[in-house]
Amino acid sequence: MAGWFASEIIGILPIARKRENPDDDPLAGCDAALARGDILIFFPEGSRGEPEHMATYKRGIGLLAQRHPDVPVYPILTHGFGKALPKNEALLVPFILDIFIGQPLHGNDGHDDFVATLRERTLALAPQRHEDWD
Repeated sequence: MAGWFASEIIGILPIARKRENPDDDPLAGCDAALARGDILIFFPEGSRGEPEHMATYKRGIGLLAQRHPDVPVYPILTHGFGKALPKNEALLVPFILDIFIGQPLHGNDGHDDFVATLRERTLALAPQRHEDWD
């Protein structure tokens, strides 16, 4: 039921981490969504890690940006999601969330360079944080 709700109601496009067929493209659904003009919210770290700590970015966002260089990719830094929706919890906890949005990037470089630049630009948003958040 949760999988149906996530995909049919919310519109989540799951990305298979392991392919049954090596010719399958795990980003095909994202390509189709971008071709339709949809907006994607992409988590470049791949999965939820430690709250308020940025993990290593996966290369998928760079591959998508390279395939769709005309689509802007915005670096976004969030704060408070680990408290508002703790890992392994189903209910949202009322908490103030902060979201910082940087200037858009385009995938004109190689995907590895793009991923490095996106991560760098996302980290550059961190000084905007308030000291009393933690």
